[in-house]
Amino acid sequence: MLIIIGMCRDKRTEGKMWKSNFLSFRRAVNVICFMLVCAIAYGDWWEDFSKSKESGVGFAWLKLNPGARGIALGDAYLSVADGPEAISWNPAGIGKGNGWKANFTHWQHFKGIRYEFLGLSTERGCNAYGIGLSGIFTGEIEHRNERQELKGEYNAYDFLGSLSYTRRLDKGLYFGGTIKWIHERIYIYELSNWSLDFGVIYNVYPNLWIGGTLANLGYSSAFENEKIKLPRCWKIGASYEKGKGLVSLDINKYIDAVLEAGIGVEYRINPIFCVRSGYRAEATGSYSLSCGFGVKLKGLEFDYAFKPYSLELGSAHILTLTR
Repeated sequence: MLIIIGMCRDKRTEGKMWKSNFLSFRRAVNVICFMLVCAIAYGDWWEDFSKSKESGVGFAWLKLNPGARGIALGDAYLSVADGPEAISWNPAGIGKGNGWKANFTHWQHFKGIRYEFLGLSTERGCNAYGIGLSGIFTGEIEHRNERQELKGEYNAYDFLGSLSYTRRLDKGLYFGGTIKWIHERIYIYELSNWSLDFGVIYNVYPNLWIGGTLANLGYSSAFENEKIKLPRCWKIGASYEKGKGLVSLDINKYIDAVLEAGIGVEYRINPIFCVRSGYRAEATGSYSLSCGFGVKLKGLEFDYAFKPYSLELGSAHILTLTR
């Protein structure tokens, strides 16, 4: 009799677990469907994604994301990112953080161009919040007239301010959004705009995460009687982590570029040190490689990534410090 009662209890427990997992999965599907409906309803969004476009799209630097770890993983970081880095990669990931986190990233590009990011995030119960500041700086640029005579120098920069909110909808299911203010300046010309990002992430099974984002949603900016579109995009990704290893995969499509896919691998040699590598390919056949490492010590995380460029543009070095 006791055995029969125990078996009935086990079945009831399994039934409750199955029902809970089904409800979580259904909520995740509902969130993804909501994002797709927003995408389709957004004017010419669907038309833009049906084919690549090379004209009328600006703010290209919005395609850059902070964090040496994600870059070393071939930008396959959408379902992995948490804390302040998730503000840019996938706002839903902020909810995966634990308490307060601060992040600083320095990205040294070719020709002296640098990218800086400073972010802060916190998680409180079912809610998480993030704030980020980032920018690209070129330094002094020569100003010459039509005769190529030197007339002086000027600065050019791009600035981005971000505010994020994430809500845990169910166990392992997060939905988040980011509102961004964008400002560009070169010589005497300036351009500003607002945009939105939406993201979802779901812990399907232990150690397996999937996610998706719609990024850079906003209206076109007017500049000298021309409309400048934002580089809108969709991204999906998955990651699996077990023991000392991590494997991640991302696929994304920008309205002015072909389909891209990336894969990243991370291996933790010991609790302090890990190594990473990534591969990214485009539908055109071109590809790029990246690599890096991470060091974790006394509450501090230091990450480094190396990313070579094509067309003899040199390479980039990315440094990130997280606490």
